[in-house]
Amino acid sequence: MSTHRSDQDKQMKGPDLYELLAKKVREIECELQLLNRWQGHPLTQDKFENMGAFGSNTMTFEQWIQFILIPRIDSIIKNKDKLPAESMLSTYAVRAFDGDPQATRLIELLCDVDNIVNAVPSDASNVGELSAKLPDQTAHSADTIYLDDEVVPQVLYSLADVLHRFEGEDLESQLQTFDIFLGILNPSTRPAIASLLQAAAVKAKAIARKRIERAASAVAEGGNASEP
Repeated sequence: MSTHRSDQDKQMKGPDLYELLAKKVREIECELQLLNRWQGHPLTQDKFENMGAFGSNTMTFEQWIQFILIPRIDSIIKNKDKLPAESMLSTYAVRAFDGDPQATRLIELLCDVDNIVNAVPSDASNVGELSAKLPDQTAHSADTIYLDDEVVPQVLYSLADVLHRFEGEDLESQLQTFDIFLGILNPSTRPAIASLLQAAAVKAKAIARKRIERAASAVAEGGNASEP
């Protein structure tokens, strides 16, 4: 009787975040293979020295995903280690894959990883019990982003969530990412994107708040979020 009740409780809770991460990692691996960007031979040792953020000094972003990110996440899952304080994979991916329409699904999968990691409070002691805090992975997003799409992609919601953390040139760089999407999406999405920026401004410090507010107004009026 008690065993049956325990199984019922487990089913009601659903998969924990480690299980969700494992699923996303395998999907990312499959997507790289589908894109013929999964490397069949290992990198030389020198590629792992002074590689810089996301491996940008010594390897491609796809190589970094395969040889650094995936093994690191697999290790966290296997050992039930604490997750990083935050994840901004999709922010970098949007810039790394700018102009690469084949990478759309890969960006979305990396965004899903961001959502899983960022759903966990920094002081959480048991990641496995936090599934209920995970944002809906299907909200605000479509499987594919098309030219003139009328749906605001999930990645912009993720970018807006962390925008308040940036200032100066770093903030301007993030606003340029919004402009990339504004050039792809249907103009009908501008009010929603302007609202995202306005919400981000509320959470920002004084100087950054004013800059993001200007960006929100510019987008609403048909202009760019970033400045030349």
